Amino acid sequence: MSPVKILLPAVLGLSLLAGCNKQPPATDTAAQAGTPTQPETMLGRMVADKTAQMRQSLPNSSLMIGGGHGIRFNIKALDNVDVLDAESPIQSLPLLEITAQGEVLINQQRIALSPEQQALTARYHRHAQQIADAGLDIAIAGADLGGSALMQVASGFLNGKSQAQIEAEITAQAEKIKTRARGLCQQINGLMDIQNQIARTLPQFEPYALIEPGVIDKCLQDAEASITDDGQAVAP
Repeated sequence: MSPVKILLPAVLGLSLLAGCNKQPPATDTAAQAGTPTQPETMLGRMVADKTAQMRQSLPNSSLMIGGGHGIRFNIKALDNVDVLDAESPIQSLPLLEITAQGEVLINQQRIALSPEQQALTARYHRHAQQIADAGLDIAIAGADLGGSALMQVASGFLNGKSQAQIEAEITAQAEKIKTRARGLCQQINGLMDIQNQIARTLPQFEPYALIEPGVIDKCLQDAEASITDDGQAVAP
């Protein structure tokens, strides 16, 4: 699995969230998940370069749901960017596409929408895009941590630091990324809220409304496991 994709499936897998009764107010932005990461290592910069074109393409890319996959952005000539992974009931549904303008197609057949419905589906697209963008940013931070950990080990021993001191420094950095990943998990609540609003007004979308309270606990568990204390990203 490429560094770009390591974190999103883990942080945003649909099997996530199994018993969270309290939901924060829905928001149409996922910016709280973190500010843009400026990589400091060669590994971080490599991942940032790979994700740059993806970031630019997200706003105009269609959001694809089902059709053998989870929820992802279809970026032509590049890798898909997953929002929710394929290990969910969504993958067995016919392919549903939401364009950046909020148009909805099922198996390439356009669904008639009222202006109010299209405003909701466009909002769903934007929120999913913001989650994906924030997830890419965390993936860069994870790669940067991996590169930084290697340098810290080398320089630490040269400077006489003990293994325990080096591990403590790397663990502190890893915890910052885990905190950002936990914040990103909370953004699923906003996506779920918009999803449910669409399902109430658009019957064709109802089978696709499979993000439930219960996904966030698993998301938080995966976020915890996705980056180990030595800075390694772990694919689920």
